[in-house]
Amino acid sequence: MHILTSTATFLFSAVDNIATQKERIKELVHQEFPNFRFIPIPDEMPLEIPRFIARSHHGFSSISISPNMLQFTTRFNEDFSSDWKGKCESYITDKTDYLLPCINHLSTNILYCGLTIRVRASTSDSHLLKKYIQKKSISNLSLNTIDVQESYIFEDSLFLNIQFQNNVRDN
Repeated sequence: MHILTSTATFLFSAVDNIATQKERIKELVHQEFPNFRFIPIPDEMPLEIPRFIARSHHGFSSISISPNMLQFTTRFNEDFSSDWKGKCESYITDKTDYLLPCINHLSTNILYCGLTIRVRASTSDSHLLKKYIQKKSISNLSLNTIDVQESYIFEDSLFLNIQFQNNVRDN
């Protein structure tokens, strides 16, 4: 199996006049996300529209910041994608820990925190997915394609979203 992408989402109470925080936010994220861009969007526009976007040094990760949300997204390359425990999980944890001072600067009232992970399974991994499906009470079908998304509540306050997919045309 390969980890394709991960997205950590932090939803918080809306920050008024977030554009005035531009220099401080840039300072807080610049070391790991040096490609920083401010998007001049009027305050009356919907809160979900990002006002800041930044990319990591090599471009595999990005953050988008709106008045009520910070999203951290990573696209994993071949060096990382097949090693969840050794590389992907620690990368996500390290970068999330790095972003916490920025999140805390924006708001001390985090309303939601979620992690979405997209996983691709090749046909050689299909036995794992078959076992998963059989536990879900579909036992005697020939599995060809799967696309399953599940959400879990973790530690009573965090959400973990997992999506399993395979592709019939995998090599």
